[in-house]
Amino acid sequence: MGTLITSRRILFATAIVCNFSLFGQIKTKTECWNSLLNCENDATLSDEQKLKTVEQIKNRFEALKFSKDSVYARIMHRLGLYYYSSKQLNKAVAFTLEAVKINVSGKAGSNKKFAAKSYQNLGYYYTDLELNETALDYFDSATMVARRYPDLMQTVLECRSDRCNIFYNKGDIQKCIDEANLGINEAHGTNNVLYEAVFLNNRAKGNLLKDKPADVKEDATRAQVLAEGLHAYFEVARSQKLKGFAYGQLQQFDKALQSFRDCIVTRKKSGDIKELAGDYIDAGNLLLNKIKNYEKAASMYSLAVKYGKAGGSTEASAIAHINFGVISLLKKDYAKGLKSNSVALSILTNQAATNPLVNPLLTQLMAVSFKDMVLTIFSNRTELLLLLYKQTGDKKFLQASLKTALLTDSLITFIRHKQAGEQSKLYWRNRTREFFMNALEACYEASDHKLAFFFMEKSRAVLLNDKLNELGAFARLPQREIINEQLLRSNVVVEQQKLTALDVSSALFNNQQLKVLHARDEFDRYIRSLEKNYPVYFQYRYADEVPSLKTLQQHLQAGKQSFIHYFLSDTVVYILSITPNHSQLKKLGATQFTVHMFSDFLQLCSDKMELMNNYPKFAALSHKLYANMFEPGKVPRGRVVVCPDNFIIPFEALCSDANGKNFLVYDYAFSYVYSAQYLLKKFEASKAKQNFIGFAPVSFKTSLNVPSLTNSGNALAKSGSFYNSSTLLTNESATRKNFIDKIGSYGIVNVFSHARADSGDSEPLLFMQDSIIQLSELQLLNNPATELVVLSACQTNVGKNATGEGIYSLARGFTSAGIPSVASTLWKADERTIYAISEKFHGYLAGGTPKDEALQRAKKDFMQQGHEKLMPYYWANIIIMGNSKPVELVKDRKGWWWIFSVGVIMSVALIVLMRKRRTKI
Repeated sequence: MGTLITSRRILFATAIVCNFSLFGQIKTKTECWNSLLNCENDATLSDEQKLKTVEQIKNRFEALKFSKDSVYARIMHRLGLYYYSSKQLNKAVAFTLEAVKINVSGKAGSNKKFAAKSYQNLGYYYTDLELNETALDYFDSATMVARRYPDLMQTVLECRSDRCNIFYNKGDIQKCIDEANLGINEAHGTNNVLYEAVFLNNRAKGNLLKDKPADVKEDATRAQVLAEGLHAYFEVARSQKLKGFAYGQLQQFDKALQSFRDCIVTRKKSGDIKELAGDYIDAGNLLLNKIKNYEKAASMYSLAVKYGKAGGSTEASAIAHINFGVISLLKKDYAKGLKSNSVALSILTNQAATNPLVNPLLTQLMAVSFKDMVLTIFSNRTELLLLLYKQTGDKKFLQASLKTALLTDSLITFIRHKQAGEQSKLYWRNRTREFFMNALEACYEASDHKLAFFFMEKSRAVLLNDKLNELGAFARLPQREIINEQLLRSNVVVEQQKLTALDVSSALFNNQQLKVLHARDEFDRYIRSLEKNYPVYFQYRYADEVPSLKTLQQHLQAGKQSFIHYFLSDTVVYILSITPNHSQLKKLGATQFTVHMFSDFLQLCSDKMELMNNYPKFAALSHKLYANMFEPGKVPRGRVVVCPDNFIIPFEALCSDANGKNFLVYDYAFSYVYSAQYLLKKFEASKAKQNFIGFAPVSFKTSLNVPSLTNSGNALAKSGSFYNSSTLLTNESATRKNFIDKIGSYGIVNVFSHARADSGDSEPLLFMQDSIIQLSELQLLNNPATELVVLSACQTNVGKNATGEGIYSLARGFTSAGIPSVASTLWKADERTIYAISEKFHGYLAGGTPKDEALQRAKKDFMQQGHEKLMPYYWANIIIMGNSKPVELVKDRKGWWWIFSVGVIMSVALIVLMRKRRTKI
């Protein structure tokens, strides 16, 4: 008996027979077009059936040898769509690219308008292929084409939303917010209420990760009102959930739970089972992380697994098992936690769970979607293995923890290279902080100093290193590309400065904000094109090798220096002391150290009256910091490089005695660096034309509202007098333009002026006579020859602290512009002291003394003036950030010309004398 055919299969077979009959009758291009439209609009056909039908239309079209115009492009476009539905992504891309090729050719019969939809589909396909940069490019192309046609504004908004989601999913949070801002403006301008709600929720989602709950709540509330008016339940549920997150950050847990309940009710009303799984996960996370109710959290995760399976969401199931592992960790059931961790990975990789002691290859993990989840899995695994070692004493777990930490670090590097915005990178730097702490704890337990050095470096000043790599990469570009990059970068800075000058409530603010976003977008697009077109540029831009501990020790040997690396968390400090022939790793607990000790010490140093009235308090704190943070390293006297972490204090003001008399400045010459990579980096700078340029505005424009510095001009002249070639710009010559234009040609730059900085979001400022210079503007400096900038102004090393990156100060701004060393200040300067120390400092520099020793000697000379001048308030303010090598001064060409001239004259005189003698003979 033959196989029975169901009624549905009979209908399908009949449809195919009818189509063969129909295709035999197709004689014209119009009949091809009508057949295609009939197929597209036939709701009774599945995508599989439509694929077969359109393939036959294509074959008939080609058999009749019709010209390949927009009709053929439509056939290609539809084939791409149906192949995508059947999960054949490569074919989907190939056919859609053919459609684009035809419609953008400009030939007769092409239709560029329809290319917008093909570009958009390519964006979807490449998103699924995990090729996010390519997807972004195609969504961008779709937008540019669609903008020419008013009826395609929906396509523009859809592409903008998809770009927003890509940026969010890859962790580029600031770009997500930028896209949302543009989308809100576009949707509102075209009266598209639904997409206005979509973009408000997208912006809220980004701000949630930036810990701005008030902004999240405001946007989500507006989006909910708009979506409810349209009965758009998906967006209503998103808004409710986002408000739940915001209430959680505000510690309003009852409101947060109620918002999640509202979200779940709305989601059930919409019938979106897949998203419902995610809602249960988010509610569980609130219960786990904020409310600490592990049992209720676990029940939520179980519901997430249930609905995840029903909705086909591997993402929800994986997250649930990751969080089961976290609950086990908190309950100290580390073996069970590892099991859940392995199950989560198996769900994402679609493979059977494996032994957590054996990690997959990085290349295997790169093929997995949801890389942020993969990163979480291995970060958690590093900690679970470490804790299991501590629990059992079995070293196989410790070794597995170290290997897992190395793999996790590679994942972090991969994710960072896919991000564009600095704010997004800072978010990830903050998120990975705990991982690096666990990695260092594993190194401490294993007494592995080499690996501890590696992880300290990978946790330190990563974005600064990226920036300096970028400067080196530009040297590998053609001159025209360098000029284009500088123009686009300058445009971003200029538009940002215009925005900064406007009040947020100003009517012009929104328009200017859009100009900033467009300028950034244009710059980012250009950088992506450079990465594609110039492989060597890409190679240098993302060079990420960490120097070995041995390489650093060789450098220290040459300079007769020591090095101290610090890593701080809320509860522990790791100190890696390195000399040319030795290293040791120390760990301090909460009883030995608190982060408040640094701020208290700085507060005492920077307040003259407080220091005088409470000197015993200062002496005790100074000695305690010495005993805990410096003395255990057994650092020999001499030159010391300090690499601090989320703090900066003048180590030279620490005291080796409890009475506050034996300052370290007497025995040590300190310099400070952002990382060892930075210390060892070879700056590819041009040659200086002259040695010294100084800026002293003396008095300032009234609108700047800062006091005059009456003695600064004379002080600058004294400092500049030590050099054989110098330029002094004072009063009206000390302008913003002269500063930006001229400093790059001089080996040493000295500034006697005012500066302003705080720990908030405002940019640090440096005052010139006519205007201000903001931190971001320092990026306009082009390949400076400058080896040292001396910022003799207030608070030039003060700014917003970024986790693992240090202080975003004026000093850092000059560093990121490619200047290897900056002398800067930590608190409001005493004017006379600054001038006196600067004069001595320049005197020693001009004599060839290394920068750190020159500053040490200048301070010791100043301290000899008397009892009051011994107080750190006066002399500890100035520090050296960067390499401390002697400045390579330009030789005195005038001097050499004089010597040459004297030599010529003497030679001529000798010849004349010899001739006279011969005549006499």
